Amino acid sequence: MRKVRRATDPNTRFQLTTDGLQSYIAAVDEMLMDRCDYAQLVKSYAEPQGDERRYSPAECTGATKVVISGNPDEAKICTSHVERQNLTN
Repeated sequence: MRKVRRATDPNTRFQLTTDGLQSYIAAVDEMLMDRCDYAQLVKSYAEPQGDERRYSPAECTGATKVVISGNPDEAKICTSHVERQNLTN
């Protein structure tokens, strides 16, 4: 989050979405609270069946948008951009 703080303009508010990792909340609060609207996208996954556990990625069965701070635009709460960049689902 320090790198994000250095890379962003302190006079321009932006929206940030992370996955549901709880440690992001404190990091964003400490480093970016004064300049971003923050939400998490928490995904739910199906329980793998049989050999799927070893060979297949879990199936995403839903996602919950959680506003953490500020006033994020709910229509823009997503992690797809970074997931595509990482070539993940």
